[in-house]
Amino acid sequence: MGSGCQPCWFLLAQTAACRVRAASHPLGATYTPTIVQTPFEILLICTGNICRSVMAQSMLEARAAAFSVEVRLVSAGLTAEGVAPPRHAVALMRKRGLDITGHRSRRLTATMIDEADLVLGAARMHAWEAVALRPSAVQRVFTLREFVRLGEAAGTRDGLESLDAWIDRAHRVRRRVDGLDRDDDIEDPYRRSRQKYARVAAEIDSLVDRLADLLFPFLGSHAVRATGGPATSQRQRPPPAQRSPAS
Repeated sequence: MGSGCQPCWFLLAQTAACRVRAASHPLGATYTPTIVQTPFEILLICTGNICRSVMAQSMLEARAAAFSVEVRLVSAGLTAEGVAPPRHAVALMRKRGLDITGHRSRRLTATMIDEADLVLGAARMHAWEAVALRPSAVQRVFTLREFVRLGEAAGTRDGLESLDAWIDRAHRVRRRVDGLDRDDDIEDPYRRSRQKYARVAAEIDSLVDRLADLLFPFLGSHAVRATGGPATSQRQRPPPAQRSPAS
């Protein structure tokens, strides 16, 4: 798909294009738009939604919660629904103080992609599947490894740059470099040894730390802890009635 055919899904920091509620002027002559900012949403994808994506989701939720940053994190897979995480994944998350026992797998849908501001696959096949379901989302779909790599190349965002604009910057770095390769995959530990799960969990932990540093470089600041302000999105999304329930 040629880059010239891609619509622009990202907005510059100064752009005020978001969901608008029109409020009538008392005289009925004019309308004042009210900007509605929504929490930034990240969708994490793996094959079964019981190992890699769930571990990444729980780790990133913990980072955001520690600093009161309001981010909506959801995960999905490509196969069955309603499956619980394997015992090795549960045990490794418990060692980190995280509880994923209540999680049940969900299958990826185009609506989930529409609702997400950033889509991160555990491996190339997950990113490809997301783009196949929703080609227009290509500029905000990456693998986790790829996004961290491109984000570090693009440089940390400052306090005035929206998350949407910074993701666009990371995508523009991608357009200047080679595409995805096997090094952008996180190995699937499913039905492997506990040692394999531990290695994969440690890798995801490191990637999530780097991702948090990129997305929220001012996590330690009083302003972010108090308001969670930088973790908002101005990207147009489906109306609330059309959005799927939180996981």
